[in-house]
Amino acid sequence: MSGWLLLPLLTLFLAAGVPIGVLLQRYHVPGRILRRVSSLTASARVSMSPPQDGMVKLTVRKFQHADDPKEAGTERDGRHLSYTLEVVPSELALVLIDVWSDHPIKGWAERAEKNIAAKLLPLVETARKHGVLIVHCPHGESQHPLIRPLPTELVLDGLGEEARLVEALRHKGIRRLLYAGYASNMCVLTRSVGIIQMSKQGYDIIFVRDASLAIEAPDFLDRDLTHQVATYMVETNWGVSTSVDDVLEALGR
Repeated sequence: MSGWLLLPLLTLFLAAGVPIGVLLQRYHVPGRILRRVSSLTASARVSMSPPQDGMVKLTVRKFQHADDPKEAGTERDGRHLSYTLEVVPSELALVLIDVWSDHPIKGWAERAEKNIAAKLLPLVETARKHGVLIVHCPHGESQHPLIRPLPTELVLDGLGEEARLVEALRHKGIRRLLYAGYASNMCVLTRSVGIIQMSKQGYDIIFVRDASLAIEAPDFLDRDLTHQVATYMVETNWGVSTSVDDVLEALGR
């Protein structure tokens, strides 16, 4: 299909309300064109939507495998794709998993201490200033003194925390969840209020990848390899990732 046909077709499909993806797949349009038209459709829908007060632009990324069946590709051809999400801070929640004051693995606790001070604390302080709901999930342990909850913030600690979180998010109209905390390869993913379960609940997941650490195997420690894999798992299965600097830039520091 030549490029000059795409825009008229896009306009026609939007006007008629016909699902573009279904039509393109029905007539075997190549995957590359399909992704391009889908992107144009999303942009068109955003441009036709009325702007919301306080909307900010957050840079996120996902991982794209070279899995188009109509094109040759290998595992080496996969790549990160960055794009911009338009979000309203009051429609976001920052979920903090297991930000503890201490940990039985002392070497890991030292790394976590540095990460909390350098990355997590600025993230939390900026989120607070801009109306992002902060959700603390310590799971029975004492919370780190730098990240103690304010009276207005939600603390989930015990049975029924998933139901309580869903109820609070529904009450506030929140559909997107920023995740940070420890450890990325364990509790951040697998807690009942963690990434996997809340993704199943239908929430949009944004993992703040540098406000977290994994518990590494000795052979992986120098490269933070387990944490890289955990981030990759999020970006290919449950959502997207972002960085602390990207969040601070979006919210205006």
